[in-house]
Amino acid sequence: MQLVLRVLVISLTISLFAQASHAQDVPDSEMNRVGSFTLTAPGAPAKIYLQAGHDYGADLDPKMVSRARKGELKWITDKDTEGVTYQVIVPKSYEPGRPHGVLVFISAGDGGKLPKPFHTLLEKYRLIAIGADKSGNKRDTLLRHTYAVHAVALINERYDLDPDRIYVSGGSGGGRVCSHVMIMNSDTFTGGIPLIGANACIRMKVADSKGVVVATQGNWLNVDKKRLAKAGREGRFVFMTGSKDFNQANVKLVYEGYRAAGFKQVHYIEEPGLGHSTPSTAYLEKAIRFVDAPLTEAAKKHYTDAKKKQESKRLGDALLLYRKAVMHGRNTDWHADALAQATELQGEYDKAYALVEAAIASKDNAAFRKATTDLRRVWGAIADREVLKELNNRFRQAG
Repeated sequence: MQLVLRVLVISLTISLFAQASHAQDVPDSEMNRVGSFTLTAPGAPAKIYLQAGHDYGADLDPKMVSRARKGELKWITDKDTEGVTYQVIVPKSYEPGRPHGVLVFISAGDGGKLPKPFHTLLEKYRLIAIGADKSGNKRDTLLRHTYAVHAVALINERYDLDPDRIYVSGGSGGGRVCSHVMIMNSDTFTGGIPLIGANACIRMKVADSKGVVVATQGNWLNVDKKRLAKAGREGRFVFMTGSKDFNQANVKLVYEGYRAAGFKQVHYIEEPGLGHSTPSTAYLEKAIRFVDAPLTEAAKKHYTDAKKKQESKRLGDALLLYRKAVMHGRNTDWHADALAQATELQGEYDKAYALVEAAIASKDNAAFRKATTDLRRVWGAIADREVLKELNNRFRQAG
């Protein structure tokens, strides 16, 4: 599905923000819930919708723009819907304090369920999946775009998230919308995996389903230079197709266009024998590994540096580095050791902190000075100036 939008330059001063505000508080029953379930929202946040329309250069209703800017219009829904529902899958291993990434999926059909080949990867890679219903190819493109952005806010309100792993994917026409969202909204998404369909947001050559190559200026007519630069510099993108997919030439050319444009972390995966359908789990895992790779590489360095800090008895620095290593080192041969070391050091820190607490409770000045000195010397990276200041205040107040 190619996107065709009429052009009307409309100046908007409405800023895009990743966390769209809610009129209602999140029910306790929806906080940290695991398994498969449905979330409901009043619609697409008008501010995000109109910002996307401005970015595309869409023909937007001036009255709608005016009402949104005045705060009179907060939500936009499709013509035959009341609100929007999202299909969510949260790994059963999720628990508060263990941040997960997010995988937003944009379907070509009206169902928001994540394709099955992804399912076994969610727990392995700590990903929460979410996709909007009634967001298929026949729907308003700007709504599909806005639902995807808003999905991140919905999950962020309910779970502890890893801000470095906010990904978007989609298949066929959903892959085309995904290829816009991941570039236009690089301030929200850190990576994207468009499947069997992709559009260009910048000037490049593309191909239609018959392989006819044409030049395009891209579908992003009002370029936000900062977001575009961020996508090229920091975004991690995997363009996926199959050797028998009628969109194969299209997907490959869009990938090549971004490489030629200097995007630093783009990858192309073609599954042999695959037609116009979702890639297999094995090939999807390759894509997830690619978008995670820079984080995993950084985590390995954190792990190595933590070992050195630990050997030099700078345990506060070591603990912080082990925590970072654990966050992005999952599915590596050193992750178990990093987790064990972080757990052990956390226990040692808790004991050192408990000595300070005991000195405060007993009002023992000598014990307090010794305990805080030891805490600062060994755990300074954690027991920083603000922590010590608070402890000193508590000791003085204890009298």
